[in-house]
Amino acid sequence: MKRFIISLCFFYAMAACSSPFRLIAQEMAQPSAVFDLYQEAVVMVSQNLRFDSQYARNPEHIKEVEKVFDTKILDSYVPIATGSGFFINADGYLLTNNHVVDNTELQVTKKVLYRSMVRAINDSLHKFSFTTRQVDRIEEDFWSMIEKAQFQYQVRLNDKSVYVPEILLKDEKNDMALLQIKPVGNEKIPMVKLVVLADNKNLKVGENVIAIGYPIPGILETLFKDHQPTLTVGYVSALRNENWGIQHTASISPGNSGGPLFNFSGSVVGMNVARITDASSMYFSIPAQRIVDWIMGSAYASILVKK
Repeated sequence: MKRFIISLCFFYAMAACSSPFRLIAQEMAQPSAVFDLYQEAVVMVSQNLRFDSQYARNPEHIKEVEKVFDTKILDSYVPIATGSGFFINADGYLLTNNHVVDNTELQVTKKVLYRSMVRAINDSLHKFSFTTRQVDRIEEDFWSMIEKAQFQYQVRLNDKSVYVPEILLKDEKNDMALLQIKPVGNEKIPMVKLVVLADNKNLKVGENVIAIGYPIPGILETLFKDHQPTLTVGYVSALRNENWGIQHTASISPGNSGGPLFNFSGSVVGMNVARITDASSMYFSIPAQRIVDWIMGSAYASILVKK
């Protein structure tokens, strides 16, 4: 009887001790827990053009366009391409896709932007009091500002602060880029949340994964007037040997490129890179181990070494 009572007490003691650990493990397995922990590590990376008002002969007309569309245009940076990224070092080093920061087609992008702006105005002529001649002048002003616009990369943090990054490494073949944000003047690099890059050896087909990033910000910010990362959940569909080594079902859209793919333990297993537009639920990420190998083989290997 005594032995039974001791065994019973031992059982309850073990249950009391193990219960909190089971609870913690369960909470860490929730996507919301991973999101809460790491959303501040995920940033928006953008290519921008500054539309200088000195190149607009009719700024009063542009201001009316700003009012109708509730969008700042004059003397502001307008994003022409956006993606996501994530911090891997406290000194402001972050990763994204090479195609997010590739501006080799800048002149083509400018022409596309011009046509989009002209089409937006013509589709909304009923909201303006412009004459045909005034519309022609607005279109001329747009092209003048676009042609002479200052180009700049920007990294926008979760708290909406903006920094200009330096592009340190680019790998076009594997679609990877290493950036570092630079403080302005006497500013210091902000305290940033860092992710942990996982060893892909234990990644399995069927494992749950979480994508965090900034998809289609131009549309979302127009609809909701806010700035926040979004989360999608899926599972690993296949493990491949190609550059896009992880196929998964966590939905990603334009703007998610360069964002992290987490496992449910909160480690980054990959960097989101592409989707197959003609298929359903076919998304791809660059394995974290491939990123680690790339950085370790560069002059920036020390940023991955724990001090």
